[in-house]
Amino acid sequence: MKHIVFLLTILASTSISAAGLSASGKVGIISTFSKHSYENGGHVNWREYINFSLQGVTTLGNCATNTTYGGPLFVISKDDTASLSVLLASKMADKDVEIFVYDDNFKDGASSGYCVVDIVRAI
Repeated sequence: MKHIVFLLTILASTSISAAGLSASGKVGIISTFSKHSYENGGHVNWREYINFSLQGVTTLGNCATNTTYGGPLFVISKDDTASLSVLLASKMADKDVEIFVYDDNFKDGASSGYCVVDIVRAI
């Protein structure tokens, strides 16, 4: 019985923390950095990510804001081709996307503090 209660407690806390944060809007900028930019002093950790912004989103939890783009920049892994496809298709079609950040304290590893996005969904 103790094991069942413990398991249910873990499952309940997981579902609560999985709520996370979400935002939606049209895709603003999408950027990546070439290998050349790192060899010339660019931030090493950015080569692992694709940065993007959402128009009209000015803040999201603890995600760092970027004054150039008027809100937070979000990041996905360069290996996340499915999310990148959704972002590019939505930008080309001028459609909104919804993003989910389950942990706004999980950052890109750079000093920028941009949040890593867990889900990108066309809406």
